[in-house]
Amino acid sequence: MNAPEPVTISRYDRALPETTSMETKMLDAHIPLPLAERLDALAFALGLPRDEIVAEAIATWIDQEEHRRLVALRTIAAANTMVVVEHHRVIDWADSL
Repeated sequence: MNAPEPVTISRYDRALPETTSMETKMLDAHIPLPLAERLDALAFALGLPRDEIVAEAIATWIDQEEHRRLVALRTIAAANTMVVVEHHRVIDWADSL
């Protein structure tokens, strides 16, 4: 039987105001050392915990990807509703000018 995943209550809610008193999930990620060093430097400079910066970055990335997906789906739907004119009809029309 698998052990349940660890769940904690976050005490950092400035990055994501809607998560106030919301349960959180611990995630592990391997990131390149230069990126980790940049994260540490930024967290120190801003006086913010790393997990708050990472949570905000993930939320922003997910929002962008959801928006891109929605735009792509709308574009596909619009393309599927377009009226297509056969090539030879366009040629005939152009010749008639």
